[in-house]
Order: sequence, then structure tokens, then C-alpha cells
Amino acid sequence: MKIPLKEINSGGIEVDFKLSPEILNASQVPEDLSPSFSFESEAQVALNLSREGSTVYVEGVANSSFVSSCSRCVEPSETKLRTPIKIQFKPKSERAAVGEQDEDLEISYYLGKEVELASVVVDFIKLDIPFSVLCAESCKGLCAKCGENLNNENCDCSIEKTGDSPFAVLQGLKLKH
Repeated sequence: MKIPLKEINSGGIEVDFKLSPEILNASQVPEDLSPSFSFESEAQVALNLSREGSTVYVEGVANSSFVSSCSRCVEPSETKLRTPIKIQFKPKSERAAVGEQDEDLEISYYLGKEVELASVVVDFIKLDIPFSVLCAESCKGLCAKCGENLNNENCDCSIEKTGDSPFAVLQGLKLKH
């Protein structure tokens, strides 16, 4: 999604667009290191753009959802995201003059007479993905002995308490009151 600078005035403009699952899932990561999530529907993006001199200010939100495995029971789980977007775009020439680093997440740069929004919004969405996902807060997970999904049925396994715990030696500790 490219926006010509001449369309952005100091009063600002509103831009609404969608990002396809293909764009959201595109990755520069090798297949064997690919992420364990998948976007299966479009992301809805609503942004306000304003300009002061050569700096473009972007603020808004991206609504999306992704499918990933539950961290406890490993079943597929859909998670909705509401990702806040806030970033400044400056001309690429200013970056060299100031000596700013590429790592600043709140500043990006544009070349020419237009601002590219899609790739920056995709980065914000992917950074908003949680490290672990649960299908439900009440998920019981898998049986540690047989691997049965405890959300579907209880298994007959009994988890035996063994002395394998590093804290097992504390059971015999006598405390004075």
C-alpha cells in the first residue's frame, strides 16, 4: 500500500486497507525455521496519516487473527490481535545525516515521493504475536504419562510421585516453630 506524499497534508488523511493472508504469511525465514502460526483471513487496517515538513506521522490499528497450536494441548487455536500502529516516516536522506540506526521501531524511512505502509504494518502485526497461545484459559493440557488430551476425556493414568524432584529431599526437613 503506497501513499503519495502529495496526498498527505498537515490536517491528515484516513487510510483503510486490507492485508491478504498471503502477504501476512510471507516470510524471509527458511522453511525449517518457519514460524508455527498461520494467518488465514485478511487483516483490517485503519490508519491516520499526517505530515509536518518531510516527516509523515502514522497512527492507527490493525485487526487480524492467526491460527497456532495451543501451548498446553497442541490443538489448533485461533487468536485475535488488535495491534496499535504508531510510526514516523522520514526521508532516507535524513537517516544518513543524523546517523540513526535501523533498529528503531518507531521510525522508518521512505525513498522518493511515496510512503510504503504494508510492510511496516506486517512487521507490527508479527511483533504483536504472543510467545505462547492457549486455546482457552481453562485448558487442561496433555497427560504427562500417556499424552491424552485432558480437555476431551480423563485418562486412567496415575502420576506417581517419585523422588526425582530436586525438592524431594525437603520432605524430611523438620522445622522448629
